[in-house]
Amino acid sequence: MVQAQYWHDPLQEDEYKEYSQFIGPINNEQTTNPDYIENLKKLENFVMIMFTKDTMVVPKESAHFAYYAPGQDSKILPLFESDIFTTDRLGLQHLNSTGRLHFLEMEGDHLQFTEDDFVQQIVPFLT
Repeated sequence: MVQAQYWHDPLQEDEYKEYSQFIGPINNEQTTNPDYIENLKKLENFVMIMFTKDTMVVPKESAHFAYYAPGQDSKILPLFESDIFTTDRLGLQHLNSTGRLHFLEMEGDHLQFTEDDFVQQIVPFLT
């Protein structure tokens, strides 16, 4: 059992795509929902935050849509080299080309940040 079906098993890709109930569908990995793409493209900014010492998100780079290269669980494939980006399956390529895709890093473990970090790094995207 996996909470909310977030786990994407890099060593069992076919099973993940077939049985994923959250990540697979929302990432347009099973079928393409054009509404997901159009809705994402409407965002003013898409801000992704990776915590540099994250022990909850595996791999931590997946907070930036990077993930293990196919068929193994050690080498990380950057977002810009991934199928989800190169095929623009979600609209991330479009957001990037229009300057609305942002990659933030914060020191610390999962969701552990200071009020100063929040004010300096996140608040500017909220105003």
